Amino acid sequence: MTQKFSSHFTHHVTSRGSILSLTALASALSLSACVVVVAPPDSRSSQVDTAPAPMLSAPPATAVADACIGANTLPAQVASAFVEVQDAALLAQAVQPPTKGGLCQAKVYQSTAPVMIYRAWNSTNPGSRIGSWWAFEKASGNVSQYRRDYEICTQYSPLDKLTQCKLKAGSVIVVGTGQSAQCDQYLTYPASASLQIYMPKDNANASVNNCEDFDGEFAWKAKPEVR
Repeated sequence: MTQKFSSHFTHHVTSRGSILSLTALASALSLSACVVVVAPPDSRSSQVDTAPAPMLSAPPATAVADACIGANTLPAQVASAFVEVQDAALLAQAVQPPTKGGLCQAKVYQSTAPVMIYRAWNSTNPGSRIGSWWAFEKASGNVSQYRRDYEICTQYSPLDKLTQCKLKAGSVIVVGTGQSAQCDQYLTYPASASLQIYMPKDNANASVNNCEDFDGEFAWKAKPEVR
């Protein structure tokens, strides 16, 4: 703004030769008007301490507790088909800090028999059919609650396809409860007690077989009127 609106001010004193005496000149100068030019403050000056204008911020995301919840144990119906193994590197891929999604607490297992697992995914991205994240339970019930239970932000997937596969015997997976996930500045899913399955995507295709796909369909359910 200073460069655009800067002006140059000059002050001219006209002498009338020898007719104007020194005394008259002094008198004329003392009666001259004074013009004060106030320049815009220079933000680079160390003599001016200007506070920055207040910034407007969006409402903070919902606060979530950092603590993991739920039991970090296998479901009873599949527990006999797994043995716990040690793989610190694989565990580190799955367990994430608060608000980052992934798992909050987990263990590594190797399957000793085939087990049915399920994955909800995005039909517009066929490459996401066989991915890293699975569940022991088929997706059902309220969609919003399912997103909350498994920390699935809307930008991750519309959840319009479901694939069920058999996890092969000998596969190594990570099983644990969900970590909190910040979807955006307005929505954060808290940590969840629902068990999730993680396997590296590069290994996923080789770890499953006998897969079957299902389409999501509208199934609206009337909500009881509150009186």
